[in-house]
Amino acid sequence: MTTETGTRGRIVTFYSFKGGVGRTMALANVGWILASGGYRVLVVDFDLEAPGLHRYLQPLLIDADLRSTDGILELVQGYVREVLRPPSEDEPDDEDWLRTWLRPSRYVTGTGLRLPSGGRLDLMPAGRQQVSYAAALTTFNWSRFYEALGGGVFLQALRGRLAEAYDYVLIDSRTGVADTAAICTVALPDVLVACFAYNAQSIEGTATRAQAVRRSAPRPVRVLPTPMPVEDHELERLERARDLARETFAPCLSWLDPDDRERYWGEVEIPFRSFHAYGEIPATVSDRPRDPHTLLAAYERLASWISDGAVTSLAPLPPEERQRLMAAYRTRTPYPDYPSR
Repeated sequence: MTTETGTRGRIVTFYSFKGGVGRTMALANVGWILASGGYRVLVVDFDLEAPGLHRYLQPLLIDADLRSTDGILELVQGYVREVLRPPSEDEPDDEDWLRTWLRPSRYVTGTGLRLPSGGRLDLMPAGRQQVSYAAALTTFNWSRFYEALGGGVFLQALRGRLAEAYDYVLIDSRTGVADTAAICTVALPDVLVACFAYNAQSIEGTATRAQAVRRSAPRPVRVLPTPMPVEDHELERLERARDLARETFAPCLSWLDPDDRERYWGEVEIPFRSFHAYGEIPATVSDRPRDPHTLLAAYERLASWISDGAVTSLAPLPPEERQRLMAAYRTRTPYPDYPSR
């Protein structure tokens, strides 16, 4: 099941003010769940300073460590070279040159995930993970990209091309308020999944950023505040943190009726599960389907909110395929003594 011809895909940014909340893991699982529903899904690693989205997909990738796979960094570098390239004498004056030049598929790699629904899960990585990556990223001038080289126009063109090619584009954003975080949260998304931990710094920092996005984005952006990972002890403190989060994020949920807000907060918490804290095995592989107490069930509920109820659960893989993938993931984890599940 895919969107009708001519409709545009939904671009969703996963953002957190601070790191370590499980944002990237949530994105990888939600992307897999959406793809299992028959949709074309692209996951984009825009956390350029700390790329790691590919680690949740490594057993599915031909170039598992991305040593020879181009991504976001090579894409923006190529755009800058094209803008600065002197035109040849016989080159036609093409006002639509950017759309002609921009082919994002050159920077996308398939995962090879075999889904019975016919859905697809692709990856646009941060860039080639070679020794030269850090130097290339450090020397890239984002201010010049924006102010002198038409970076804003480029990003809107990229946004349009991705929305034409995919039903859902999930972007893993850098934390904080850096230039690349602004690209991911303001310039690109239709939906902002605002991931936060239940502490004052994370709640207030994430909510401040989310409200700034709502004011400055060039289109309406729906905000989905998402607490993660939630541990169910110290219940008195947990309830105080929940009250603080609901009060602080209230302006971001004005698009919901009051009764729906209560339901929303009851459904979107992502619990802490120790099994998933020590490696990069997706819950889509490790957790038993249809169990309401698993991490997978929490990601399914989040996927439902992102898709307006179009996808409410993971379409299970055939048992032999799930077993094959679990074995492949276990061989790549640094903790090979994971118990079978």
